[in-house]
Amino acid sequence: VFRALFLPTLLLACQINATNDENPDQCFPFFSLRTVQFLCPTFFGVAHFHHALIKIHEGHTSLVMILLSTLFQFSYTYLFGLWSTFAYMRTGSVVCVSVCHAFCNYMGVPNLGFMDKHGLLYQYKALILPTYAVGIALFYRGFFNDVIYGSHEDGLLAVL
Repeated sequence: VFRALFLPTLLLACQINATNDENPDQCFPFFSLRTVQFLCPTFFGVAHFHHALIKIHEGHTSLVMILLSTLFQFSYTYLFGLWSTFAYMRTGSVVCVSVCHAFCNYMGVPNLGFMDKHGLLYQYKALILPTYAVGIALFYRGFFNDVIYGSHEDGLLAVL
C-alpha cells in the first residue's frame, strides 16, 4: 500500500514547489516531473523483489530461475507502474488506478499455454495470437483517448 502513495506524495510536492518557484516543472532541486513519472514505477517494481527472498528461503528452485523470474516480475510490474502513473496523471483518480491494480492482480499475467504444441488450445493459435495483438494495440490506443481519460486539461496534468 505504501508504494502506491509515492506518486501522489511526489506530485503534491511538485504542486507546492510550483507555487514557490519560477520553474514549475521542477519537483525538487534534483527531480523533474518527467523523472518522477519514470522513478515511481521503479519503486513499484523493486517492491516485488521480496518474492525472490521467499523463493530462496523455500530452496526448491535454482538461483538462475529465481533471478529470471524476479527480473520478469520486475519488468511487468514496472510497465504496469508506468501505466498506473500515466492513468493517475491523466485522471487524478487513485480509485481508478487501485481498481485496475486489483483487477490485474486477479487476472495475473496472460496465459501463453496455447503456444505449447501438446496443449489443448494449440490448434487455435492462429486465432488467439491475432486476438492478443489486437488487444495490445487497442490498449495502447486507449492511452491517448480523451474520451476514456478526459482531456489533457483535466486531471493532474493540467494542475502541474
